[in-house]
Amino acid sequence: MRWTYIVPRLIIIGLLWGFLAYGVDPLLRYSTVQSLQSVTGAKVDVGELKTTYFPPSFTIQRMALARAGRPGKNMVEFDELHVKLESHSLSRRRFVIEDGHIDGLRFDTRRSDDGQLDFTDEPETTAPSWVTEKLTELGEEWLSNLEGQIKSQLDPNNLETYRIGTGVYEKWDVRFEELVARAKELEPRAKALKQDFDAAKKGDTLQQIEQYLTVAEEAELLVRDAQGFRDELTGIVPEVRADFQLLNDARMRDQEKVKHTLALLKPDPRRISQALLGQTMYVRLQEILTWVETIRDYQQGLHAQIQPPRGPGHDFDFGAANPAPVFLLKNLRLTGTVSVNEEPVPFKALLTDVTEDPMLLGRPCVMSLVAAGSRPLQLKVIYDATQEIPVAEMLADFQDTIPIPLRAGKPEKACLQAVLNDVTWQSRLVVVQNQIEGHLVLDSRLDHLEFSANEDVRPEIIEAANEVFASLQTLNATVQFSGTLLKPEIELHSDVGEQVASGVKTAFTHQLAVAKEKLMAEVTDFADEQFQTIKNRFAAEYGQLERDNKELIEKVSEVQTLVASLRSGNLDARSLARQVSSSKLIKDKDREKVNDAMGKVDSIFGGQLPGGPQSRIPALPGNLPRQPGLIPNHLDNLPFQSGSFRSMLPTRPKPSSTDLKSQP
Repeated sequence: MRWTYIVPRLIIIGLLWGFLAYGVDPLLRYSTVQSLQSVTGAKVDVGELKTTYFPPSFTIQRMALARAGRPGKNMVEFDELHVKLESHSLSRRRFVIEDGHIDGLRFDTRRSDDGQLDFTDEPETTAPSWVTEKLTELGEEWLSNLEGQIKSQLDPNNLETYRIGTGVYEKWDVRFEELVARAKELEPRAKALKQDFDAAKKGDTLQQIEQYLTVAEEAELLVRDAQGFRDELTGIVPEVRADFQLLNDARMRDQEKVKHTLALLKPDPRRISQALLGQTMYVRLQEILTWVETIRDYQQGLHAQIQPPRGPGHDFDFGAANPAPVFLLKNLRLTGTVSVNEEPVPFKALLTDVTEDPMLLGRPCVMSLVAAGSRPLQLKVIYDATQEIPVAEMLADFQDTIPIPLRAGKPEKACLQAVLNDVTWQSRLVVVQNQIEGHLVLDSRLDHLEFSANEDVRPEIIEAANEVFASLQTLNATVQFSGTLLKPEIELHSDVGEQVASGVKTAFTHQLAVAKEKLMAEVTDFADEQFQTIKNRFAAEYGQLERDNKELIEKVSEVQTLVASLRSGNLDARSLARQVSSSKLIKDKDREKVNDAMGKVDSIFGGQLPGGPQSRIPALPGNLPRQPGLIPNHLDNLPFQSGSFRSMLPTRPKPSSTDLKSQP
C-alpha cells in the first residue's frame, strides 16, 4: 500500500525532473527560433541553449540572425549570450533581466546559406537619392581657369557690344535692302532712256530732234529721282557714323565691365569645400542614417507583430503595490567588433533600461559604446519614449589615425590634392518620428596641400598658389542636416574653401595685368569684328549704288542739256553736231563719221566747194581763176538770224493776197 502511493509520485517527479532537465532547453530553443524568425523575416540559427534554475538564467551559444532581402548576409551574430533573471519577477509573470552579457558580437557578417525563409528577388539597396545627387555634383570641375571664370561676363548675350552691334546690323540691313530695291527700279528706266537715245541716232536730223524732244520729259523725271536717291545716299553717312559711335561706346563700357569682373575674381569657396570634403562627409553621414533606418525598420517590425491566439480561459489581473513593465532589461554588456571604414574595430558597450513600456518605467533607454584600436569611437544613443512622441538622440566622437587622401578636380585640367591626418569626427543626430536634425563636424591636420594644372595655366600661377597653400595647416568642416530621414537637406560649411579660394585669387593677382590685357583685347576684337561685319556687308553695296547713280545722272544730265538747247532754239547745226559728237551718247565709229561730215560742212561754209567740183573748176575751158569776192557768199544775203538752227531750213514763199482770197 505504501509503495503504491510512493511509486506513482516518484514517477511523476521523475518525469517532471526529466522534462525540466532535458525538455525545457530544446523547447525554449525552438520557441526562441520561431519568435525571432517571425520578427526578422529570415532564418535564425541557435547553436545551443542552456538554462539554470537557481539562480534563474539561460545561455545561448552561437546565434546568427540572417538579414531579410540580402541572401548570404547576417544582420547580427554573436558567440555567447548569458542573462540572469530576477526570480521574484518570474512569479509575477514579468521577465526582468538583472544582468547579462553578449560576447563576440559582430554585424553584417557572411553566412554559408542564403538565410531567407521565402526568398524573392529584390533589387539591391542603393545609396539614398540625396547621396547620389551630392556625389554627382562633385563630378563637376571645381576650379575653372581665368577665362572660364568670366565666361558668363563675356557671353555675347551679356555683352552690350553684341546687343548694339546686332541691332545696328539689322537696322542697316533693312535700309540697304530698301535702297537696293529702289536702285533696281531706276535701272529699267535708264535702259529705256538709253534705247531712245540709240534710236534717235539712226534717223535724219529732224527725226533725231523729235525723238530727243520726246524723251526729254522722261529724262527730267529720271534725273529728279536720281538726284533724290543720291541725296539720300549722302544723307545716311552721318547716321552710320552715329551708330558706329554707339557701338564704340558700348565697347568701352564692356571693357570697364571686364576690369570690374577681374577685380572680383575668386573661385567659389562652397564648390571647393564640396569637392574636397563632400564625398568623405556624405558617405560618413550615409552610414549613420543607414544604421538609424535599419534599427527603425526592425523596431516597426516588433510593433507590428501579431500576438498568437490565446486558448480558452480568463486572465485575472491583481493590482500590484509597485507596477512594473512586463519586460525589462536592466543591464546588458556587449563586446565584439564593429566595422569602421571596412576595418574591424573591437568595442565594448553597455545597454540599459530596455522595456516595452517606457512610460511606465519613466527612464529612457541608453546605450554607450567605446571602440579601441587605430580608430577610437565613443558612441551614446538615448531613446526617450517616456512621452507620447519618442525622441532618439545619438552622440558620436570618432578618431581616425589613418591618413585620408583628398583630391578635388581633374588631373588633366586643374587638381588640388591633400592628405588629412589625425582626423576627429563629432556628430549629433536627433530623430523625431521621420524628421531628423543634427550636424557632423570634422577636425584634422592638413598636410601636403598641392595645386597642379595643365599647360593652360601659367607656371607662375601654380607656384604662387602652392606658396599660399603651404601655410594651411588645419582643416575644419561642418555638415548641417535636417528634413526627412530618407531625403535630408544637407549643407556643408568649411573654412578650407575660403582659404583655397583666397590662395587662388592671390596667385591670379600676380598675373592680373596680363589677364586684363588679354580679356580687354578679346572684347576689342569682338567689337572690331562687329564693325568689320557691318562695313563688309554694306560698303560694297553703298559704293556700287553711288557709282551707278553718278553715271546715270551724268548721262541723263548730258542729254537733258542737249534737249534744253534744242528747245531754246539757240543751237545751230554745227554746235548740235559737235555736242552730239563729243557726248557719250554715240559710239566711237559714229563719232568719226560725224567729225568727217562736220569737216566738209565747215569747208562749204568757208566759201569752198566740195572736193570733187573744186578740183575740176580750174580745168574747164574759159574759166578764170576765182578771185576773192567773185563768188558771192549766200549766207551774207540770207534773211535769217545767224546761229539759229531754223536758218538751215529752206523758207517757204509767202502766198500773195490774191491767193489767200481765192482759197476757200
